[in-house]
Amino acid sequence: MDTSTLMNSIPLWDVVVRLLLAVVVGGIIGLERAGTNHDAGLRTHVLVCLGAAVVMITSVELRSIVYYDVGRIGAQVVSGIGFLGAGCILVNGTKIKGLTTAAGLWATACIGLAIGCGFYYISIISALIALLSVLALKPISSRLQSHNKVNLDIYISCNDETIAKAVKAVSTRDVSILDTQKEGDGYHLRLRAPADSENDLTVCLFKVKGVDGVTIK
Repeated sequence: MDTSTLMNSIPLWDVVVRLLLAVVVGGIIGLERAGTNHDAGLRTHVLVCLGAAVVMITSVELRSIVYYDVGRIGAQVVSGIGFLGAGCILVNGTKIKGLTTAAGLWATACIGLAIGCGFYYISIISALIALLSVLALKPISSRLQSHNKVNLDIYISCNDETIAKAVKAVSTRDVSILDTQKEGDGYHLRLRAPADSENDLTVCLFKVKGVDGVTIK
């Protein structure tokens, strides 16, 4: 292949614009994730979007040189981004976390492919919609989850005098005490609480004087 024929399809200035736009768009989406302390934050989203854009620019350039299906490599990006998304998903019992981050990475890769093709309007509009969706729907999602309650088993390491204070403390957290039993050096509580309230309950219980340990299952 004659390398002198490379970069004839897309002007150099357009290539630079596409790559810079990929960095900006990936950074905008990544800022929201970084602001909520997710591992896949600003740099990850920038690299994903930039890499996807490079793939599509390369595919378009190959098409100008030889007969080539420009969607072939891009299709591998869409499916291959799954390994990054899988690394963001954490499963703890019946709870799954990281799905939004994984979906964000996948969407960022797709937007990067669109940027690489030179579809500026589609890229910018889809990036704004993705960002607004995550920000605007977060309060609604949190409110829906607060109405979704699950059963929890909590083991509290404390003496007989402290357990009453511990039960009173968690009772202020919109929970229903189902059962309380003496178990070993502490007590086993079965309660019904809002989903994703484990951290809040743990902090609440450790604030009770006399509680030596808390284990939630």
